[in-house]
Amino acid sequence: LWHEHSDLDGYPIRDAQPAEVDWAFGPLARWRTAVLLDGTGDFSSEVCRAYRTVTRQWAGGESAYSARADTARRRVVELACEGTR
Repeated sequence: LWHEHSDLDGYPIRDAQPAEVDWAFGPLARWRTAVLLDGTGDFSSEVCRAYRTVTRQWAGGESAYSARADTARRRVVELACEGTR
């Protein structure tokens, strides 16, 4: 999970740092992870976790990203992920 780390110190005030780039690409990495796992038929907790993260981070964003959040939310329900009502 290369994009899940916390080595940011303070707010970004200069050119982008490697950690900031990782942070920005984290939601995209989660989306791709979810789609790849889903495509292989792997319906483990990892695919649910990835879809939930996409839902949380992209809901209410620009239309292209909020559409992915809607798809992710729907897949969480369809996969009957733990904690889904």
